[in-house]
Amino acid sequence: MRWSLVNMENDIQFPEAIHENILFENLRTLFVVLGLVSVMAAGVVIYQSPMLSYLLLSYAFFIIIVALFRR
Repeated sequence: MRWSLVNMENDIQFPEAIHENILFENLRTLFVVLGLVSVMAAGVVIYQSPMLSYLLLSYAFFIIIVALFRR
């Protein structure tokens, strides 16, 4: 059986596409975890500094929304 250059290119590109998809899934998971940690940190510092707590909450919700709805 004779291999053509097109078949070799398809074999090479397919694993790269899978790798990129896994990378984006890992980034999405990382952003969701960062958002949840920010929510917890905001709950901890709310007694010390309400303004810092509000900034952490807005940062957390922004990151979670971007991570969950970005395709």
